Parts: sequence; structure tokens; C-alpha cells
Amino acid sequence: MPKKKQILKEHHLPPMAKAGILLHQYDNEDLNREDDIFEPHRDTHAIFNFATTGSSSFLLDFEKYALKAPVLVMVFPGQVHQIEHCLNVSGWSIAFDPILMNAELTKTLECIFRAPLPIDDTSSLYQELMQLLSLLTNMYEQASGTEQTAAVQGLFSSLLQWTAGKLKDSCPCTTKATDRASLIELGFKSLLQEHYVKHKRPGFYSDQLNISTTHLGDTIKALTGKSVTAHIQQISILQAKRYLYKTDLSIKEICFLVGYDDPVHFGKLFKKHCQLTPLEFRKQIRE
Repeated sequence: MPKKKQILKEHHLPPMAKAGILLHQYDNEDLNREDDIFEPHRDTHAIFNFATTGSSSFLLDFEKYALKAPVLVMVFPGQVHQIEHCLNVSGWSIAFDPILMNAELTKTLECIFRAPLPIDDTSSLYQELMQLLSLLTNMYEQASGTEQTAAVQGLFSSLLQWTAGKLKDSCPCTTKATDRASLIELGFKSLLQEHYVKHKRPGFYSDQLNISTTHLGDTIKALTGKSVTAHIQQISILQAKRYLYKTDLSIKEICFLVGYDDPVHFGKLFKKHCQLTPLEFRKQIRE
């Protein structure tokens, strides 16, 4: 009997979302009723989550995090994620259309939320988040009509801007970067998303940015702690992981799809990054 194909589910904002926002104040019982969130999936929307109590095990792009509240988590469109288990959790989850973030805000938030962010419950940040989210919840629940839903959208957009402003000083992208360096990083990451399959050499990206390969390498290393080559490999391996989970393509086919010509080299590179062979990873993630 043919093996059943594994499909990575993709979630979309439901019609009940108001002005591109779906706000849910949850507890442990609510989460346990949502079977889909306990399976690997990705979304076409973004998620802003503030857990105020409890603990959980969370996978984000195949990295496991042990979370203890209070903690802030943001998930961006296309990121594979799942909750493995949770205990006595409560908080807010806000799914929203990414068009509510402009390019600069998106860049800042992606930098801040490279991983879940613990929050000190004695801090002013914690108290202000509680107040803002309580106000947003009240407005969201009562909103009807164009003007009120637009006000909810405006308040949520302000919440994102406020969060970015509060946390950006601790973000390596903003603390280490000069204006010129920020532009180089932004340009590199934009080029990387578009060209990583065909272009694995750092020289291609430095040529596109009209700077030397050394300058590009030094800038990216200073801002992110990783080399240009490491970034190229990381995005390639991440896409390979997604193919391994959501398709039954062979390792050779996936190797070619993510831009490598030699399946043996690809297998060694994958194991270096994941401590598993591609087949071992596929078996583990599907169990």
C-alpha cells in the first residue's frame, strides 16, 4: 500500500477576523481544544502571543523552546511551528494580517523575536502590556461598524509599534548596526530570499550590493553573529526541512530543489546543521 503523504497544514485568517485581526484571550482548556496547533503547521498571517501564566514546549522552525510565562512570542508568515505540550497556560493570542506592519516595523520585530522573549513580571513592560492588551480586548469585543473596527486596527498597530520601541534597544540589529550596516543587512536578506537556490557563494551577494565580499562578511557577522555562508546554508536547510515534512520527495530531489548538485554533500551539510540525516529528520518529525 502506498505511504500516505504528509501534508503540512497552512492556516489562514478566518472570516470572523475584524479588520485583519483575530484576538483570543485563552487558557489551558482553550488550547487543548485546538488540535491543529499541536501539529506542525504554518500560517499566511502573523501571530503576537503573550503568555501570562504556565509553561509549554514550543517548536519554531524546528527549534525547540521550553517556555515559562510571562513570555512574548511572535510567529511570522511561513514559519513552521507547533505547541508540543502546555501546562496551566493563559494569555493573549492575536493573529493578524502582516499588512498591518510596514517594512521597517517588520524588520525590527523579526530582529527582536528571533526567539521567544521572557518578560520580567515586575517590570513596567509587563504592566503596560497587561493594560494595553486589556484595553484592546475590550475594544475588540465591543467593536461593530467601520469606525470602531478601524479603531481596533489602529490600537493594535500602535501596540506593535510600542512593543518594537520598548524592545529594540536590546536587539542586536539595532545596537550593533550603523545606518549603512542596517541597509546592507536588509539588502542581503532580501537578496537571499530571492536567490539562495541558485547562488550559494557570498560573492554574488556582495556584487549585487556593490561592496566587497569582505565588507559584506564583516557587516553580517557583526550584526547577526553568523557568516554570510552560514545564512545561505541556514535558509537552504530550513527549506529542505519543510520539503522533508510536507512532501514525499526523495532526498536527491530535495537536494536539487534547494540548490545543491551533490546529494552526498547535501546530506553531510544537513547532518552538520541538524545532527540527523535527512531521512532521520523526516522520520522523527513525522512520528
